[in-house]
Amino acid sequence: MTQQKTLMPFSEGAKYRDVPDKILSDKLTGFSSGATSTMAMRKVGFTMGLLVHLEMTATLGAGTPVLNEEGLYALIQRIQVVIGNNQAQPIDLNGAALHSIQRELGFNNFGGFDSPSTGKVVANSKFYSAPIVAASANVWKMTFYVPFSANFHTDRHLGALPTAARSFTANLQIDWAKDTDVVTGVTIAVTNSKATVESLVLDVPDFNAVDKPKFWIFARRSQTVGNVIAGDNKLEVPQGGILLHLGGIVKANGIRTDAVNEVGYVMAGNDQPRTQTLKFNQANYKARHNIDLPTGEFVYNLLEGYNEGFSGSYRDTIDTTKTGLLELLVNVDATADLSTNPAKNSITMIRTMQHPINVVI
Repeated sequence: MTQQKTLMPFSEGAKYRDVPDKILSDKLTGFSSGATSTMAMRKVGFTMGLLVHLEMTATLGAGTPVLNEEGLYALIQRIQVVIGNNQAQPIDLNGAALHSIQRELGFNNFGGFDSPSTGKVVANSKFYSAPIVAASANVWKMTFYVPFSANFHTDRHLGALPTAARSFTANLQIDWAKDTDVVTGVTIAVTNSKATVESLVLDVPDFNAVDKPKFWIFARRSQTVGNVIAGDNKLEVPQGGILLHLGGIVKANGIRTDAVNEVGYVMAGNDQPRTQTLKFNQANYKARHNIDLPTGEFVYNLLEGYNEGFSGSYRDTIDTTKTGLLELLVNVDATADLSTNPAKNSITMIRTMQHPINVVI
């Protein structure tokens, strides 16, 4: 009888590899007001994510410039990563949602590259800088991470895209906002815009010695709905896959607001397994991660069985294919400054779903 060989786990046998911008199969063009930039992903290893850095010169006219409350993330109207002929989309987010998703990557103090590091009161200007000096040329810098894997550490192999597979293709696409959506109150002209992209990759190991990974897509999605009212607002969570993370951003009259009583999710119409005041949800996040959630934002990280960010346990995750109606609940307080234009009163629902994919390596 032939004895079966014990294989090393993929998470232990696949080594890190970095793919620099200079050898990516295509280059991502920089910001251009209202335009779209695309880049084909290089066929190397298992891609955990993309690190993107933007630089540009924003020349502002005379007046009183006002930066969008989302900062330079307002440059991104939509960011998508599409596999093949729209077979799957690991990323489909607006700029604010991408900013939120970055906090779920597995380092306790990772709030995004625009967040001050420990002991500092401003962000590191190498990675993020957004001066708005009127009648002047301002150099803007923005760095962000586009994640495919679950996190940076113990579950880094889960969700990594099998970009080395012969039949696998994927493209990064960024729909840029208009420059006037980013800064108001003055004229603006953006020049010298460029982007650099680097891939964080796990190498393809010897599968005679290392076990093959399970191929999952960690689909990160955001959708924004208007017509928010004082009282209960319920947004149906689409079915399909395992729900790993659910959060949101609440705006009244186009501005983030904390005038929210309760947030949570509802199952089968009336079962509320997770409902909290907004303040407690934000305080719980602060206690776990030592970073503050921005105004109007809340997070339910269902994969967070331990205190290591987006990892740990499937205990609290929800298989949406086996549940009935699942809804995000946001109870807006009567004191919220709701606009008479219902489109300006909005909730952005942000979620992460896990889906299997069939890939031959």
